[in-house]
Order: sequence, then C-alpha cells, then structure tokens
Amino acid sequence: MSAEDDRLVLQNAAQQGDEEAAIKAREEAAERLRSLRKTAEQGDMEAQFNVGHLYFNGDTDIPEDYAKAAKWFGKAMARQGALVKGCCAPASLETAPVLRYYV
Repeated sequence: MSAEDDRLVLQNAAQQGDEEAAIKAREEAAERLRSLRKTAEQGDMEAQFNVGHLYFNGDTDIPEDYAKAAKWFGKAMARQGALVKGCCAPASLETAPVLRYYV
C-alpha cells in the first residue's frame, strides 16, 4: 500500500469511530501541513500550491480556509503565474468567491 492508501485507511477508521486512528490521523495531518508549509515558506512553488490546496479543500483537522488558500495560491502564482492559474479549475474558483478576489 502507498502512503496515500495508508492515510485513507486511517481516515476511514477515524470516521468509523476508532479513537486511536482519529488521534493518529490528526497528528499526521498536522505533521503533513508543517512539513509542506516549511517547504512552501522556502519558496517552493509546488509546495505553495499544495498548501493552498489543503486550505481550499480542508483535510483531517485542517478546516477549509479560503483566505489562507488565497494567500498560498497567490504566492505560488507570483512564482509561476500562468502555470498555477492553469491548475486552478474555474469551477473551483466559483465555489469560493473570495479566491476570485485574491487570485
């Protein structure tokens, strides 16, 4: 199984009420975000986009936050404007009007 498969199995167990799995899923989500943000803060465009994506969609214990998503999408766009703009589906932006304002 891949790391992504492991993560999905863990999230599923947490959603089924497994408290240990829920704690581990929260810890892993927090570590994933910390690691990704560290890389993003060093100027990595892909990491910046991925942090924005995490905040846009939310994740285990990472609530949707369109303002933070816009901040990180904006940083990524500043580095690779057209490339990132092409990655953001217009339909996704329509679901979050605040992103249209910032992006």
